[in-house]
Amino acid sequence: MQNLIVQDKNLIIRILLTDLVSITLIYLIPAISHLSPFPLYYAEPMRLVAIAAYFVSRNKWNAYIIALTLPVFSLIFSGHPTLFKASLISVELFLNIWLLDWILTKVKWSSFLALGISIVISKACYYAVKYVFISISLLEGKLISIPLQVQLMATILMSSIFYLFLKLGDKK
Repeated sequence: MQNLIVQDKNLIIRILLTDLVSITLIYLIPAISHLSPFPLYYAEPMRLVAIAAYFVSRNKWNAYIIALTLPVFSLIFSGHPTLFKASLISVELFLNIWLLDWILTKVKWSSFLALGISIVISKACYYAVKYVFISISLLEGKLISIPLQVQLMATILMSSIFYLFLKLGDKK
């Protein structure tokens, strides 16, 4: 019983630290972006944080909450993205985490493949809904603002980084 209480405390601490770091990173990214010559949004920081929250906290429910709330949190504190885009990103990130968890637990593919496929499918859904939002004037601008080849490279890089992170963690 004592061991179970200690494990619960460790899980709660890990979840709280994950949430604190996630919120801090998203809060600081707009400020860091203005200082950087590289457009940081190309690296998809919200997706990185949501996926990291999934793997670090080891709690899919916490990752779902992070995925749903980070874009809204960013909207409230930095004014970006707009309300409809924040809603769209929230749904995309939630779908990404849900698909990732489903592929890892039910299909049991490697984390690299699970990450890549979950990102591609969630992006396809994002663009389908974004197209509708643009068509009915809820959003303005181009359908694809980050070149597809950059998105593909970011997806491969993100999948590789998390795959290596998890492999190194397994060896410890």
